[in-house]
Amino acid sequence: MLIRGRRKRIEDIPPYIVPLSTQAQTIVRSMLKEFKPAQKYLFASATRLTDRMSEDTVNFALKRMGYDGLLTGHGLCATMSTALNEIGYPRI
Repeated sequence: MLIRGRRKRIEDIPPYIVPLSTQAQTIVRSMLKEFKPAQKYLFASATRLTDRMSEDTVNFALKRMGYDGLLTGHGLCATMSTALNEIGYPRI
């Protein structure tokens, strides 16, 4: 049981496993090969490696995939945040 206000050590938090399709695994592996030492996020900003990709970039991609009006980058982030908080991941 998670007690609010009490921080867990990173070693005590179970890994959050997200199954990826073979195609997604291939994309992630190719992105990791291009990962720069200054980069903090896998999906980094195009202008600043220490920043994450813009929410607008995600929204534009979702729109191009046909999810306009159905899904937003903020909605995806909120869903992941809730799921991670429920299993005890610390805020970063």
